[in-house]
Amino acid sequence: MLFALYAVLFVGGMYLFGLSFNLEAFQGLVFTAGVLCVSAALATPITASAIQNQSGVSRQR
Repeated sequence: MLFALYAVLFVGGMYLFGLSFNLEAFQGLVFTAGVLCVSAALATPITASAIQNQSGVSRQR
């Protein structure tokens, strides 16, 4: 489930990057939204890993 959230945020952010160059208005706002989406996508697995390690739950392979 976490991978799906990561993928949607990352691909959506990339889409917003491209869309911002084709808009006539609000280009900066859409580009900033893309940056925030990609940043959230990259922060999601890092934060989930930190929370998992803090709670003492470990994955056994």
